[in-house]
Amino acid sequence: NHVVFGPITYDLTIRYCCTQHQSLTRWERTFTVVKFLLIENALYYCAHYLMHTRHLYRIHRFHHKFNVVVLPSSASAVSAAEFLFAYMSPFLVAAWGASCDKHCAIVAALII
Repeated sequence: NHVVFGPITYDLTIRYCCTQHQSLTRWERTFTVVKFLLIENALYYCAHYLMHTRHLYRIHRFHHKFNVVVLPSSASAVSAAEFLFAYMSPFLVAAWGASCDKHCAIVAALII
């Protein structure tokens, strides 16, 4: 998922969701990254919460097959639908909602 859908989504985000600010100060960039992270984390939480409902659990149940020995990498064991819904769509919306430019989106992606 990270190898196939991640680069495509990051490219689409930078092309279509990021703004073309002329010049932001260091504080404006910092504030933009913080806004991005808050929006993305809130949306991820909501998406994950929704996947535990009856209607969306079918795309999330693959993740819960890894419950005998739980490794940190188990968190990345998600279906393609879950990856796009819970991981990539919050990223897209956060870039748009925080009015990120390309550099702020890249910094936020590295933090996530």
